[in-house]
Amino acid sequence: MDNSNNTTEVDDSQTVTSNTTQPPTLCEHSRKRKLVWNIFIVIIFIISITTAPIVVLLKTKANSEKTSTTGTQNETIIHFEVTPSKINPFNTIYAVWNVSAGLNSLRASAGTSMGHYWYTESPQNVFDGNLTSGICSYGRCNYIYDADDCGQNTGLYATAQDGAFILSGFRIAAGHLNRNRDPLLITIEGSNLAGSTLTLGSSWTLIYSGTSGLSIDPGRNAFGQTQVIANNNLAFASYRILIIRKHGYDTCVGISEIQLLNR
Repeated sequence: MDNSNNTTEVDDSQTVTSNTTQPPTLCEHSRKRKLVWNIFIVIIFIISITTAPIVVLLKTKANSEKTSTTGTQNETIIHFEVTPSKINPFNTIYAVWNVSAGLNSLRASAGTSMGHYWYTESPQNVFDGNLTSGICSYGRCNYIYDADDCGQNTGLYATAQDGAFILSGFRIAAGHLNRNRDPLLITIEGSNLAGSTLTLGSSWTLIYSGTSGLSIDPGRNAFGQTQVIANNNLAFASYRILIIRKHGYDTCVGISEIQLLNR
């Protein structure tokens, strides 16, 4: 029996064709997958290099705005505490003694004894804008006698160069020697009269009675705390500042500068 007829004949051409077709298909798929991954990586890279500078820029801007805002707030606070209003210049200035609010005053003069101020320190120094100059008023004392009330009931009055204004506050600077000479309690009065009538107590209207702003020691030749006079609506051309009490035992009351402020 011839078994050659039962032998299945293999088509070599089909086998070759099948084997040669499969590898290109796999390569094509691999190339597409690599291409997709490459595109994805490129996109991620582009997003990264684009986003990073934007984030840095926004953060820098935010910090800058925060610094700017903080700086502005600080400037506002400093401005309010140091110069809350206009500082008024004065021309006619006289020292007085043996006086209290509402009473007549005696004119003080340069010298070293009762009713004097130290002869090298004039009342003009109190409004000259110079913290290294000032006045030392003895009152009932003299340059070698010290007591708690030396310099008490002394002071000065002055007329503003620019005319009447409403007093909204003041600052007093301590003298150059020691703490005991610093004024502790004061009065401030206003008047619109002139000349010799300013020696009369009836010429003056009381505006303020209280602390000098030197309750806390600011140091020598330095301003104390600004004192605000909130409820004053009266405008005056002249002001009288009197010392009710000083800090301790010494020969005089010492003041280096006074600033009267308006709205």
